[in-house]
Amino acid sequence: MGSKGVKAIIVDDSGAASVPVGDSQEFSKYNKMWAKSVLDDPNTGKAMPAFGSAAAVPIISGEGALPTRNYRYGQFAGASNISGRTMRKIIKEWGGKPTAPCSPGCVTRCHRT
Repeated sequence: MGSKGVKAIIVDDSGAASVPVGDSQEFSKYNKMWAKSVLDDPNTGKAMPAFGSAAAVPIISGEGALPTRNYRYGQFAGASNISGRTMRKIIKEWGGKPTAPCSPGCVTRCHRT
């Protein structure tokens, strides 16, 4: 969307109705089970909070599936420069938050500030 000049998309939920849940206790039970399975997984429970979704950049590039130059190529020579590990290091050097929830209830906390 950046090529179209879009700078941001803003969603204002003030005044919006909440989503009704038929059985909140049952929903809560399964939500806790789901959250536990996400956090128990080494990728979503360890790598995502530590390195964000960019943790997958070197892997995806190595497999030739990283969209590069408008999808003309599947690998990017500078993939290690935009990897989660590199970004975490830079974010910490700049005094940012290397892990944060993107929204209330976020389980993986892979957002960077």
